[in-house]
Amino acid sequence: MKKIKITDLLIFIVGTELVGVLSGILAGGSFSFYKEIVRPPFSPPGWIFPIVWIILYALMGISAYLIYTSKATVRQKNFALAVYAIQLVVNFLWSIVFFRLEMVGLSVIIILLLLLLIFVTVAYSCYDMRFLQNPSCCRLSKYPLFALDSICIVLKYRRADFKLSSL
Repeated sequence: MKKIKITDLLIFIVGTELVGVLSGILAGGSFSFYKEIVRPPFSPPGWIFPIVWIILYALMGISAYLIYTSKATVRQKNFALAVYAIQLVVNFLWSIVFFRLEMVGLSVIIILLLLLLIFVTVAYSCYDMRFLQNPSCCRLSKYPLFALDSICIVLKYRRADFKLSSL
């Protein structure tokens, strides 16, 4: 079993969490918009989002660390980490677009792009044995994000006054 480099792992987790914190700050921490929109009965309460995002950003950092320390070639790692970085930027933008700018239509497009990026990350790095001794660990770190983003699409699409003109 490969030895975990705690410093490198913490750099990935803390760096990823800082992106999430900055996104939250720039989004304004405003959940008033979320409270005002028409949501399906299964929508979670607004207070749950910060808790879930802290966990998801940590899992994303762990996933990036697993790619970074894998046995893949430098080129493969660079590609996988580039996709991860793009995914992180898209994640960063979503909260700002939805909560601060209140652009529901654009936020749905961003989530769809995010789902595509998550799929590419899982398909490319989590199913290639050169990346991981145990690829299920990588998949498990991405599936919650994929599930949350899928729920977000349903929540945003179900909004009663959703219009493409909100782009």
